[in-house]
Amino acid sequence: ILVSYDKVSVWGDNSVMMTISAYSAVLGEWCNYAVCAAVLMFGIATVICQSYYGLECLAYLTPGKDPRHTRFAFIPVFSLCALVGALISPGSVWGVADLSMGLMTVINVTILLLAHREISEETENYFRSHLKTKTN
Repeated sequence: ILVSYDKVSVWGDNSVMMTISAYSAVLGEWCNYAVCAAVLMFGIATVICQSYYGLECLAYLTPGKDPRHTRFAFIPVFSLCALVGALISPGSVWGVADLSMGLMTVINVTILLLAHREISEETENYFRSHLKTKTN
């Protein structure tokens, strides 16, 4: 992008098209297809990984429940969210993603602050036992 900025700056905020244009300007037109294929594979892999991550988190949050029931509920909701994410504007998707990450961060930091004593004790126990096994 830096080497061919004069040719790719027309894309403005569209970073994917800017990247595709930069590669094709420097390496040739075949890069259009290579970068598009790479973005497509990365997108598919990301959706698969995030769905698995969501299933694992849901299984952790619902212990003792039949995992088939939670999957039966999660998969349609996840699929609907993926479809909506593909149809709405990228700015809206990034806004929802940023909001989600911010909320998860607030929840995690709050829990860490509330559990700081237990965390300190477990950390000390771990290092105490770890150092004991190293010296033996």
